[in-house]
Amino acid sequence: MRFGYFRIGIAALFMLAAPVAPVTAQEAPGAPTYAAVVDRAISGYVVAAYERLQATTHDLVSHTEDFCLAPGDETKAALAEGFAATVAVWAGVDFFRFGPMAVDARYERFAFWPDRHGTAARQLRRFLADEDPALLEPGALEKQSAAVQGLPALESLLHTGSKALMSAEILSEFRCNLAMAIAGNMDRIASQALADWTGAAGWATLMRAPGNDNPVYRTDQEAMTEFLKAILTGLEQMRDHRLSPALGATLDEARATRAPYKRSGEALPYLSASADALEAFVAASGIMALLPEDEGWMANSVAFEFSNLKNALADAGPDLEAALADTQKYQKLKYAEIVLTSLRDIFQRRFAPVVGLTQGFNALDGD
Repeated sequence: MRFGYFRIGIAALFMLAAPVAPVTAQEAPGAPTYAAVVDRAISGYVVAAYERLQATTHDLVSHTEDFCLAPGDETKAALAEGFAATVAVWAGVDFFRFGPMAVDARYERFAFWPDRHGTAARQLRRFLADEDPALLEPGALEKQSAAVQGLPALESLLHTGSKALMSAEILSEFRCNLAMAIAGNMDRIASQALADWTGAAGWATLMRAPGNDNPVYRTDQEAMTEFLKAILTGLEQMRDHRLSPALGATLDEARATRAPYKRSGEALPYLSASADALEAFVAASGIMALLPEDEGWMANSVAFEFSNLKNALADAGPDLEAALADTQKYQKLKYAEIVLTSLRDIFQRRFAPVVGLTQGFNALDGD
C-alpha cells in the first residue's frame, strides 16, 4: 500500500476496517455483557488498528529506502506522507499501553515521549558524530536506548539540523542508513505487536477467555476494565503529555516545541488523529451500551464532547506554531484541554461506577 502524494484524511484512517456506528444505551436492545463488549472491541477495532500500524510502518520502510537511494521531489514527498501517515495511525493504538506493546518496552521504543531530559537528541548527536557502522548491524539498534529507536528519533533525522534529510542538499549516508534502521525497527515492533494480539495464545485470547488459569485476567470485568483504562489513558495523555505542556498556563508561556511531532508539522494532526481514534474505539466497542436505559444521557454527553473536542482542534488549524501565535486559535486549544478533562471525568467518575467498573491505576500513574 502506497500513500501517494496526498494527505489521507485522519478520520479515513480509522474507517479502513468495517465502520461501526455508535451504540447508545437507548439503541441497545439489552445491556450487553462485559464479555460481549470486550469481544467487540477486539474484533471491531483493536486488531484492525494494529494491522493498519503494521502496514503503514512497512510502507514507511520502503519510502525511507526509496528516498535515500534516489533522493528527489517525488521520493521526498512520499517519505513525508509516509511519516505523517505513521504518526496518525500510531495515534490509533497509542492508548493501548498494555498487552503486546508493554512487552520488551515496545511502546517506549516505538515512540519515546515525553523526553524530558533530551535523551534522544543527545544520543543521536553522538551517533551521527561517531558514525559507528556497528550500530547499523541487524539487531544492534534495539539494544540502544528506547529514545533512539522510534518515531521521534526518525523525525529528528528527517527534520533537525543542517544535515536534516528533508532539507539537506547532499544526504549524509550514515544519517540515511540510521533512518532506515529506525524505520525497520519500528516495522518489527509493529509486526511483533500484531502477532502477539492475534496468535493462538495471544492477547486477544487472554482477554476473551478469563479464568483462574488465565495469567492476566481472572474475570470478564477485569478485561473490560483494561479497555476502560485505555480510554482514560488516551484522554489523559492527550491533555497532560501532548497538549497542556505546549499551551502552558497562558499564551505568553506557550511553546510549540513541547509538543510531539512539532518539527514535522504533525503535532496538531496527531492530536486530531488521537481524538478520532478514541471516538472510533468507543463506538466500535459498544461500551456505552453497558449503561442502563435511565443513564442514556451519558452516551449522548460523550458524543457531544467528542464533537466539541474535534471541532476545537479543527478550528485551531494544522499548524501548532501558528495556532500559538493567534489568540483565538490558542483559546480553541485551551477549550480542547477543558473538553479532555470533561470526557475523562465522565468516564471515570460517572460511567465507571454506573456500569460496575473500578478503574484502579492506569498506565500513566506515576508519570
